[in-house]
Amino acid sequence: MEINKVAKGFRAINGNDLRALYVVVSKLHTGHLLASKASGFVKTEQRLYKKIQKEVEAYTAVTDAQVQLGLFLEISKKLQLPKVALTDETIIVLGAQAMVEAVYQKFTAHDKLAAQLDITHTPLDAILEVHVQQMIRFYKKEFAQLSPSQQREQYEKFAAAYEQEGMLTLNEDTVAQVLYAAAPGQFTKQIELMALFIQQLPTVQLDTSLDPVLAVFMHPHFLKFDVFGISYLSVTKQLSNTQTLFLGIALTTLAVFAERSTKKQDMHILIAHWQHIVNQRAKMQTDIDTLHLHIDQHRVLDATFKDEIIAIEREIKAAQYDVKQLKEALYAEFNITRADMEVTDTAYHAQYNRYKEAEREVNALRQKYANAEPRTNLLSKLTSKVKTTAANLSIKAKEREKQRLFEGMVDIFIELDTRYLAAEKHVIRQAQQQVNALVEKKVLIEEERAPIIAAIKTFEENIAEKERGVQRIDQKFYSVELGIPSSPTAPLPLPEVDVSSVDLDDILVETDEHVKEE
Repeated sequence: MEINKVAKGFRAINGNDLRALYVVVSKLHTGHLLASKASGFVKTEQRLYKKIQKEVEAYTAVTDAQVQLGLFLEISKKLQLPKVALTDETIIVLGAQAMVEAVYQKFTAHDKLAAQLDITHTPLDAILEVHVQQMIRFYKKEFAQLSPSQQREQYEKFAAAYEQEGMLTLNEDTVAQVLYAAAPGQFTKQIELMALFIQQLPTVQLDTSLDPVLAVFMHPHFLKFDVFGISYLSVTKQLSNTQTLFLGIALTTLAVFAERSTKKQDMHILIAHWQHIVNQRAKMQTDIDTLHLHIDQHRVLDATFKDEIIAIEREIKAAQYDVKQLKEALYAEFNITRADMEVTDTAYHAQYNRYKEAEREVNALRQKYANAEPRTNLLSKLTSKVKTTAANLSIKAKEREKQRLFEGMVDIFIELDTRYLAAEKHVIRQAQQQVNALVEKKVLIEEERAPIIAAIKTFEENIAEKERGVQRIDQKFYSVELGIPSSPTAPLPLPEVDVSSVDLDDILVETDEHVKEE
């Protein structure tokens, strides 16, 4: 088996992809998807950086390829492989082979995956072929969601690229036809092509900071997809299945990278990049803490203003209640004495009598003309019409007199009302002025409080913006977002492993009793 290409794959990984794989495989040991393990996570990226820096600096005296193999060793330690000398590449390859065998055995024991394995292939090729099939399934699912015109566009891209228009039928199996025709039996090449096909889909947005192959494997839809025949919901309850899933992704990605031309990477640049990101994040966190301190100080001041406003609002309510009571007492007293006013005041009483007399006269005139005998002859009708017109004029004149008397009576009553209520209204006005003064005082306090509230709002907006910046930095640092938990979490420090306690035949079984936290 060409297992060396897995180890060699690390020599061709760029910074983002290497960091992403490091984080992915780190999650295997920490149980990133298990809520029960959450309490053991490292809280700050600074500790992660120091650990990475310490391990990488230990290898700076050797060649670049050995540095890459050293990082591979770090991942091997995460998987509880034997701790070996860095220069002993044979043992490192043995560790890689043990990981492949462990994943292969897991696949053969799985009822859904076993049917997909070709026993004529090496274990690594069998794992790669399963990934090819799962990528095709993922593509078909996304392809089926496209409109007919979008599907046709994808077909035209295939036809133009491979000049096989006459051989292809436009359906969801088109991609498989192109894939098997373009790279028969070359699983790493098929994976590369599938990554390019998926990248062309308008419904799939890949992380452009990662290699296309790894970006597909890290896509949230792909991870939530039934990639290995394991229910995504049950994965969180099955650590061994979760390990198998992500270890398979790591091994497949490394095998694909190993087929490419070897590229040497300057690890010092990568470390400097991480250090810059960590420094940025630390500064932002300091700014956030300072802003929180300012907010706390302003909130203490705001609480003082708030207490003053609450106290003055109580005074306003009490003063308004006093005004209400005074008005109600005044109106109650006036209603009782109003009848006496109408009788005892001579001018009002005389006006009232004249008004009632005019009202009686109007009613009498209407009654008189309403009861007149009807006329039958023409002369009588004409005479009756003249008399009716004169009567109507007389009634209207009496109505106008009645209206003038009523208006005069109202004027007299208003004058009486004004004289009678003058003293009481003065008391009410004074009470209302007290209410107005308290309201003005409250307005002044609120004007003094407004800048404090505005400053708090500004601080909160600045904090929110800086926290978004921290999230962006976290995404840069980790390069991988699995969606559980919602924010990336740094892996635990690498454990020391006792070589004698590791069983290579059952590499995925946890042996925490033999693992000591650094």
